[in-house]
Amino acid sequence: AQDRRRAVLRLDAKHQDALEMLVKLALAKKDDDAAELALEALTAAIPPREDPVRAAGAYLDLTALRGRVGRWNEALASAEHAFELDGTNAAVLEAVADAREHAGKHLEAAEAWRRLAGARVGSGRAKALEQRAQSLYRGGKGGDAIEVLLDLRRETGETRYREEAELWARQSNDPALMKRVGVQPPSPVGGATSSDPPEITRTQT
Repeated sequence: AQDRRRAVLRLDAKHQDALEMLVKLALAKKDDDAAELALEALTAAIPPREDPVRAAGAYLDLTALRGRVGRWNEALASAEHAFELDGTNAAVLEAVADAREHAGKHLEAAEAWRRLAGARVGSGRAKALEQRAQSLYRGGKGGDAIEVLLDLRRETGETRYREEAELWARQSNDPALMKRVGVQPPSPVGGATSSDPPEITRTQT
């Protein structure tokens, strides 16, 4: 069957169904190199204006493959292509946010998490906003990150978000942030700060 598909591709290198099957076969055999080549051919074969959703799906698969092997800059490039084609799709938004985060583009990731939160409800929305808060913190926007946590407290009624906002403010060692959440700043002595927020306690689902 695989030989027949390869024969089809020799005659028609843009045969999308054959390419998609080759991707599935390569992934089933855990042959990432072959899967990547087939996915690259598939993204080139799908006319983006005629079928943007299908093209975005191919780029999404390419993002997942490259991310799985730790090639996050290349994964990000694929994710951004998917975003250009289908920027309101929740799966695309999540992939873009994750790839941006792993590539060190924290504020850009925070924006993607914001968009994703707007596309989800309930616990899915809360988780996206939690991720947004962490990306903002890593990107040096501690005040904005804490505001997101406080908004989550008001929106969900969960006191843990208020507690975590206070913890983040203390960790920042920023008197203004501490005052924002009602925490008494410590006496002015040397203290280390961190660019990573404490891990948020996950919403139980």
